[in-house]
Amino acid sequence: LTNLGVVHWRHGRHGVAADLHQQAIELARAAGARACEARALMNLGGVYWLLGEHEAAGSQHKQAMAILRDLGDQVGEAQALGNLGLVQGLLGDHAQELASHQQAYKIFRENGYRLGAARALGNIGEAYCELGEYQLAIEHHQLAITELHALGGTVDLSALLVAADGKVRSDDDLVFYNQPSAESGAVRHLAADAE
Repeated sequence: LTNLGVVHWRHGRHGVAADLHQQAIELARAAGARACEARALMNLGGVYWLLGEHEAAGSQHKQAMAILRDLGDQVGEAQALGNLGLVQGLLGDHAQELASHQQAYKIFRENGYRLGAARALGNIGEAYCELGEYQLAIEHHQLAITELHALGGTVDLSALLVAADGKVRSDDDLVFYNQPSAESGAVRHLAADAE
């Protein structure tokens, strides 16, 4: 059900995706499959995030984080914590957003998960930017890029467009390498054009 929910999510059928993820949560709870429950909770949080239901998204990520912590899955806990930080940023609580990303970074580093650490550094940079700490934002983005290069990866820039109400209208408002322009034409990924 979780995978089917992701397919519907990617095709913009967010209501169907939410229903499927909720069913997956209920089945996992009934079966005592806590790790599956946590993953379905994070997916449901992602759907709520796209729907602009940020409080509900945060609730799902908090529940997932608690389960993963209980299971001793530190990397999963850090992933849920990072998702929670993103939601906290959307809710305007940038100090808590920063704290969540810093905690996720610490966990990723302690577990040797360098990709997660690099992503957390970028998120820390974004939080500092929102707090008006531009020099710290630049430093953390540079650290994230350095970490990604050390992993042999490339930096893949992306943009997410939101409407005036802070909500994402559809998957067409995500601009990245494989989808180089927004439907509106407001943003274009130039690196994709360069090849």
